[in-house]
Amino acid sequence: AKDRQSLDLFCAYSSGGEETVVRSSTRDLATFLRRRSTIVFECPVPPSLRRAALDDGLHVRIAPHMSMEGAYPKLPLLVQRSVKWPDNGPKIGACAWVKGGSYHDRDGNLLGLPAARVAEWLAHLKVLGVGHVLVTDNSDEVFAKALEGQFARETSPLKVAYDGFSSITVVPWPSLEDDNDGCSPQRVEARILHESNATSTTQSLFGRPAQYAAQNTCHRRLVAAGAQWVTHNDVDEFLVPPPSLNAGQYLMKMLTPFSSRKMPPRALALPCVFFAPCRMDNHGMPVGRSANMLLSEGTCAGKAQLHRQKLIAHASVTHLWVHYAFAAKAGVGDVVYLLPEKQLMLAHLRLGYSFDSALASRAVDNFGEITATEEQRFVELYNDRLSAGGETCVAALRNTEKFWNALTPAQRKARAAESILERTKRNRRETGLGISDCDLLGEDMFGWCWCVDDAPARLALRTRAELVSRWDVARLRREVDAAWPAVGVVPNAPT
Repeated sequence: AKDRQSLDLFCAYSSGGEETVVRSSTRDLATFLRRRSTIVFECPVPPSLRRAALDDGLHVRIAPHMSMEGAYPKLPLLVQRSVKWPDNGPKIGACAWVKGGSYHDRDGNLLGLPAARVAEWLAHLKVLGVGHVLVTDNSDEVFAKALEGQFARETSPLKVAYDGFSSITVVPWPSLEDDNDGCSPQRVEARILHESNATSTTQSLFGRPAQYAAQNTCHRRLVAAGAQWVTHNDVDEFLVPPPSLNAGQYLMKMLTPFSSRKMPPRALALPCVFFAPCRMDNHGMPVGRSANMLLSEGTCAGKAQLHRQKLIAHASVTHLWVHYAFAAKAGVGDVVYLLPEKQLMLAHLRLGYSFDSALASRAVDNFGEITATEEQRFVELYNDRLSAGGETCVAALRNTEKFWNALTPAQRKARAAESILERTKRNRRETGLGISDCDLLGEDMFGWCWCVDDAPARLALRTRAELVSRWDVARLRREVDAAWPAVGVVPNAPT
């Protein structure tokens, strides 16, 4: 696609009678061509058909030609309903792209997402003051049933989780199993490999297009419904305030001063900090292998992924790409990077992550096999720190600040000028290890890795109270017990 003409799409609307064909607009075409990311097409609904849309009686076919040749099968139009937002602070929405039930991840691992885990994630958002959640759900058969006129919220295996949140929109989202247009992912991959002499792949060129499209769809829908801020994080990623502060309505309190700025930031970025249970009896249990809540397993902090910032995006943002707010309307400032120890942290409780070995604790970076030397280095440096009585993140931060203060102004300036990627490469080069070491690195932003920190576990107490008060916990437990032994392990669920 090299010009606007070749990127045209046409929408044919109907409510049982003759179709009305509308040409779409591609207002973010320049962003797509520059970033190779999601194109957002907008097809206005004709005024004469808007009543039918509001009555859930409007369907649409989409095609690249005015003649509607090669059109996608007719889809029911899902209108974004108005939202009754809380009136005691900023209007905050949350986005998530989920697949309930058992599934294989991109590495081929058999995983599962039971409703109990989604309910816990929703409960923690409720505690923090999120007013509305929009989920794009690509669980098996959800999209196919939506084509038949059934509502995704009712057909999803995550229904019991959705039922506990008072204000939620569930959008059916297609998966590969729903792709009937003959566009084989294997053929696309083979062509990209051939055309690039094996230097590029579908992932390197386009990332995960379905996820990016879902993210932009969700953001635009929530903004249209009145949201002023929208959180974008996965259902195993939790927004954790400092434990010294009251978690109740915390996001509202934190976002209020940003909202009142003459030029609010286009987004707030949170570094991703991986958490797992602390080592007990010389063993670190992997995340998601107990019957406890995910948050309760967050007792030790691991690697801080600085290049994987997740966002709370302002309503002015017009184009998102997972970790970046690429484009926004006029009148907003730059991205603000939040301090995890003072403002807000993103705690990633990824299934299978643990501090049992250097390999397990570095798996998030896809390093492959860890050498015996690196494994021994891990044991020497971190085993004591990752036990229940080990060094806390407060102490690690204090030591880091001591190192930072000892640097000359020139040294500080040089380090501050480095990009996150450059800094990460230098850190690994200087240590000679594939693992990070807060003591050796002396970086202020690395003061949060490899130490005891129970902030997520503390939030679990407040979250569980919310969960018990609003969700059918007994049903969540029964669903896990009945459906999940086939996955190999029982996923997390409230007890």
